[in-house]
Amino acid sequence: MVGEDGRLTVVGEKVAEWPVEVNIAGALFSSKEYKCSEEMLTIAAMVSVQDVFVIPEGGSAGALAELERRKFTAEEGPIMRSSAMVPPLLGAASTR
Repeated sequence: MVGEDGRLTVVGEKVAEWPVEVNIAGALFSSKEYKCSEEMLTIAAMVSVQDVFVIPEGGSAGALAELERRKFTAEEGPIMRSSAMVPPLLGAASTR
């Protein structure tokens, strides 16, 4: 994204305009090459917010929501679970 001359490349200029972290923007631009843009957008959205789950306060709705949320947890944490998804997604994308 930065050339040998220290200036932004064409991709670097595009990345600089996006209101997301540099690594996320770079991954989104690279996803086109790997034909996994939809999957990368999902991952980018999940890591760009603190918590994607809304758990209602108390009652049976809150308990049910918490049970559903637990399906997405891993001992390693949410980032590790997302990272574990990337290789299968890229493999699936390359077969399209």
